[in-house]
Amino acid sequence: MAQVKKQSASWIATAPIQINRKVTMQASPTKIWDVIADNEGWPEWFPGFKSCAFEGPAPHHAGSIRALRQDQFKVRELITAWEPGQSWGMSVIEMNVPVLKSMAEIVELRDVGNGATEVDWRIGVEMRTAAKLLKGPLVKNAAKGLDQALENLSARASR
Repeated sequence: MAQVKKQSASWIATAPIQINRKVTMQASPTKIWDVIADNEGWPEWFPGFKSCAFEGPAPHHAGSIRALRQDQFKVRELITAWEPGQSWGMSVIEMNVPVLKSMAEIVELRDVGNGATEVDWRIGVEMRTAAKLLKGPLVKNAAKGLDQALENLSARASR
């Protein structure tokens, strides 16, 4: 597995590639959090995910490691934010295909009243020089996948 440089959530705002989505869902922050925190359930709602699980036992928190398969990629991530009902974040630390120099995500949940939650999902990416030709298709696919994931997350959380 290729090493990927760990990044914080604050780095996302200056990352060379940024994908940002802010949507309102008709579900409480707690219900949305429950879906996000259920890592084994991600393949049911996040496009391309084949498996997703923590490497260590519960309880999980910032500092935990999770391993996942998404499409052809095997990835290890360091959880960087874990505040139930408020925020979840990660930084990729290893990947089987050496396309990323850095990648981080942060999801922030804000109760906007009447049972609704604003979900602010931000992704920052820096690609390795050798992979920059793949930038267009990879970013397009990632943005499309995130849009679908947000729709699926909303549907799961509002059940």
